[in-house]
Amino acid sequence: WLSALNDASIRKALGALKPSAETLPLYYSALARSRADWLIGMNLSRLFTLLGRQAGYTGVLSVGRVQTPTLKLVVDRDREIARFVSVPFWAVEVTLSHAGQSFIAGWTPPQGCTDDAGRCLQQPVAQQATERMRAAGSAQVVSVETERVREGPPLPFDLGTLQEVCSKQLGLDVQETLDIAQALYETHKATTYPRSDSGYLPESMLAEVQTVLDSLVKTDPGLRPLIDRLDPTQRSRAWNDGKVTAHHGIIPTLEPANLSALNDKELAVYRLIRAHYLAQFLPHHEFDRTVAKLACGGQSLVAVGKQIAVAGWRQVLAVPEESDGDGDDAQRSQVLPALRAGLSCQVGSVDLKALKTLPSKPYTQGELVKAMKGV
Repeated sequence: WLSALNDASIRKALGALKPSAETLPLYYSALARSRADWLIGMNLSRLFTLLGRQAGYTGVLSVGRVQTPTLKLVVDRDREIARFVSVPFWAVEVTLSHAGQSFIAGWTPPQGCTDDAGRCLQQPVAQQATERMRAAGSAQVVSVETERVREGPPLPFDLGTLQEVCSKQLGLDVQETLDIAQALYETHKATTYPRSDSGYLPESMLAEVQTVLDSLVKTDPGLRPLIDRLDPTQRSRAWNDGKVTAHHGIIPTLEPANLSALNDKELAVYRLIRAHYLAQFLPHHEFDRTVAKLACGGQSLVAVGKQIAVAGWRQVLAVPEESDGDGDDAQRSQVLPALRAGLSCQVGSVDLKALKTLPSKPYTQGELVKAMKGV
């Protein structure tokens, strides 16, 4: 039972052959998929092609166990975009300062003029709030709450997640990513079996961690300072026998790879796979999230700040934070000055913004792969 094609992995697999009874259910699972493809694909494609001809369509209408639900995702998204009606709303952004440090706070509209998402739908209300805060000149801190947030590393890649990330970060289409992952496994023997649907790792592979790390240093000596900071005994949530399916997550192999044989795209994908593995042995990423509530001219403001306490696994893995499209990304990533209830902050500027709701975007290939996991 192989997960990699290097000599060490092959010898290990030959020395620990699995009884056929253990893998027989996988055979039946594959057989069921094959028969479902035949029954659904062959029969329903003929049926809908004939029904299409009755309606005047002369082409072939292809139906498939996987392709048809996927097509529905795309059609539903297109219909959602076509039906979308944009709604105008207004937001107020206030620049404040305290002890020589500036920060941004957002206006909280009063109830009765907002939609379900808390957006102000009445321009006169937002305009009046803007004028009052400009006239006030200062804002008083009402409350400050800070919580320490700890984030564990993302799992090693399964194929779908690898395709999603490569689409977003490297601009690769899903087939290109699959071809590269297959080449890293089959041709270069640099990474393990790519067509896995699980990012988890068997607990037995904890015994191989140091061997993998040593091979990574031999592959790329520049990793030595980072490898020396890792804790190879650390056990992240990735090591879980109960969540490993037929194949485990995609990780580097036990033997050194020849990076000079990789082209630029292969090297970029390899580095992503490697980084997700190394992240398992670094501390949690920790940051302090602060929410400050302020009052200004009879209006309510909220400022959100983030202060990194421990970089942790983000030293090797820069995971872009998801944007919710509300334009408040800068606020959530800012560092607030030392605030406490009762302090006064100077008002620098008060900006009234006329905005509008936006429709969902068409799926990218990577986003479509992610959506398919929920079907």
